Amino acid sequence: MSEFRALGGSVTTWVAPVKPRRLVLSWSAMEGDDVAHLDRLARRIGGNGPIAVLDPLAANLFKPAQADATTDALITAWFLASAAGTGSVAFDPGALVFTFKPTTADGSVGWAGTVFGNYPAAPGMRVSLAAPPAFPATSAVKIDWKTKSGTYVATSSAVGRVLNAVAPAGVGSFTPVVVPGAVGTYSLAGACLAVDSTAVAGRPGEGCPAYSITDYTHAATPGNGAYRDIGLTLVEVTGAAG
Repeated sequence: MSEFRALGGSVTTWVAPVKPRRLVLSWSAMEGDDVAHLDRLARRIGGNGPIAVLDPLAANLFKPAQADATTDALITAWFLASAAGTGSVAFDPGALVFTFKPTTADGSVGWAGTVFGNYPAAPGMRVSLAAPPAFPATSAVKIDWKTKSGTYVATSSAVGRVLNAVAPAGVGSFTPVVVPGAVGTYSLAGACLAVDSTAVAGRPGEGCPAYSITDYTHAATPGNGAYRDIGLTLVEVTGAAG
């Protein structure tokens, strides 16, 4: 935030519309396969990026307005996830939240992912999804696992409001989905998506933005030279060209 003070004493404040996040990551004594993977990303082998980064410390990977289901969210933050079931997503001007209204018991809603389409994943990764508190306690909470290109692989599901699942082999992305199981109108506020921890409904959304690597350090770990010390500096991408 910048502050401008006039000669008459009045103060004007100005805030940039976008303030990109930055990450500084470092590893000591990293093994060869992991070094090779990060080296390819840092040197942009295979493409200029941006790259997907899943912050394990993020309490909720949904975007802030998507997690709160407020008017700042776009209706495209959700989608109807069932080819058979029917329903609709709409903004409730009285409650000031987006709602899901299934018109059949198998109507399901999905949460749109990142700039890459679905949420990125890797085999063995632990993912947790908490349904909005307004959804029935008998809801079906699901993770649809897919390849990096979006081809369906498998589904993990649980009855209730929370699902903890582990990504199976062959997975490169996933989509979170909830089936309320009953006709009605349900607020979408309070959903939570987390990795390596159990999702807790109502936690503020932090998003899952794309990043670009702006600095890269690579040095041999003292010893026999079999390991490397790696450092990366990343900045959030809000737009990309080239």
